[in-house]
Amino acid sequence: MKRRRFILLLGGASSGAMGVGTGAFSSMEAERGVSVDVVGNREAFVGYYVPRGEPNDDQYVPEDAPNSGDSVKNGDRIPLVEVRSRFNKEQKISLVGVQIEQGYGVLDSESYEVKRKLPDSEEDEYEDVEHVDITEGTTEPDPIDTPENGFGPGGYERITAEVDGIGSGTEVDMVVTVTLKGVESTGIAAQLFGDTREFTITGETISTTDLISGVKFPGNSGNPQIQTTTGDGTLKARAYFRQNGNGNSSDNIERTSWTGEIPVNGPLNLRQFGEPNNGPTIVGIEIDGIDGVFVRSNKNDDNVVTHGNTVSAEQAFGNQLVTDD
Repeated sequence: MKRRRFILLLGGASSGAMGVGTGAFSSMEAERGVSVDVVGNREAFVGYYVPRGEPNDDQYVPEDAPNSGDSVKNGDRIPLVEVRSRFNKEQKISLVGVQIEQGYGVLDSESYEVKRKLPDSEEDEYEDVEHVDITEGTTEPDPIDTPENGFGPGGYERITAEVDGIGSGTEVDMVVTVTLKGVESTGIAAQLFGDTREFTITGETISTTDLISGVKFPGNSGNPQIQTTTGDGTLKARAYFRQNGNGNSSDNIERTSWTGEIPVNGPLNLRQFGEPNNGPTIVGIEIDGIDGVFVRSNKNDDNVVTHGNTVSAEQAFGNQLVTDD
């Protein structure tokens, strides 16, 4: 099945004829006596929108607009599909099934929500829609026979989910299909299978330095670890070390050259910084992009020098520091 890159339109009318936006549906079921015709998208009666920003009409882009948006980060609640109606006032529809076919691996499966906005409701007033069957992967939803409530013109329903597990700068293709039904006794008896929305979300690019919580210095001479709040990665850093490692405060402090590809969340040794041996004790770590040095003597009771507790090399080591630059 050829999928559309943007979203969808389908439509209907109270006369018993239903207009379907061109290319808008992969399939549709209708009750006996309802005819189906293809119409232009502007004539369609149900619109599927790409919601952006806060729930404000002028921040929602119709299906024929470029499908670009802001990047997302873990914990963000993002809209997947929004459905709006152009039927007559008395006629109501509702989502009854949503299938997240692709991309659900970066969504929290416990976070799916379907909310309804009614035309005359307050700006921040929404209703929970609890009759929607939501599935992931190849499992198709099992919708109810007839919804007891829904929305008409001026209202909408929207499904959202929280992002969970997307990597920095990672692009994830999302594929979402919805099923709609008319509300009982409102004049719409058809079950409508909407086309699939296919779009891409991109994880917000986060520098590894933005994730650093501190540097851990185990014991008096243990190998330090650059700690981050999540994940693995590498960064550019240099180490400060005491040549003989005997703890004598009169010993000179030297530092390595800046070195890329220093791993985080694992023990570090001087060879990783380009030094010939691991004998000297590392007494400080300086990370490119963060002001100051994480100094071993400033560690807390957990043996960690936190992100906000760095000091300049001169302040930390004074005239003990021997450098070539």
